[in-house]
Parts: sequence; C-alpha cells; structure tokens
Amino acid sequence: MMTAQWAPWFSFELGERVPRAAFTPRPGVDGGVLHIRRRPTPLVPTKKRKAFQALVHTVYTGRGRGIVEIITRGRILPSRQAAQAWAERSGVRPAALSSDLTVAQMVSLFEASGVAPPRRRR
Repeated sequence: MMTAQWAPWFSFELGERVPRAAFTPRPGVDGGVLHIRRRPTPLVPTKKRKAFQALVHTVYTGRGRGIVEIITRGRILPSRQAAQAWAERSGVRPAALSSDLTVAQMVSLFEASGVAPPRRRR
C-alpha cells in the first residue's frame, strides 16, 4: 500500500540482492537494495497527494471480493455499474485485488473518482 501511495511521484525498483550471510545476526532470507527515483513528471499533481493517498488507503483496506466490490463498498465511484465500467475501460478483472492494479490503473481510478481532473494529453 505504501508503495502504491507514492508511485505517482516516485518509481520503485528492486536492485541488487544482498545475501543473508552479509548480515549479523543472519536473517532467514536474503535482502535487497530498493532503488527509489523521483519521476520527472508526476502522474498526479502534488497538491492532490493527500487525496490520492486516501483513495489508495480506501482501496487497500476496503472489504469485498475483488476490486469492483471494493470500489463499490468504498463509495469511490457512484455505483456498481460505474465501478464495472471503469474496470472494463482500464483492463482490470473485476475479481482483481488491490495489489494487482498498476500505477496507471490506480491513477485512472483516482481520476474517475472525480477527486482529480483528468490529466491533459500532450
């Protein structure tokens, strides 16, 4: 959820692996280096950060069997039909989980919610 909340402004990539033998005490799994880079052009205006992060929180903590039900119960879109239409337009399976959404799909949901004006296409 925290990665999704910051993804419009930063990209996250798992870099080099660090073997567990490099740590003391030795953990049960290997570690890794996380590369975080600021996006040259944010996908959501910075002034909409709190609203976007609140939407992501609602989606990730919402109840339901699949994203359409989560969106409907969370009242992110006005109706189940609107949630289904958004999922179809965005290429999202209705039964998908929140963690299955791409950054672009989450931004699309944010824009569809009416909280943010749609991005201008250049």
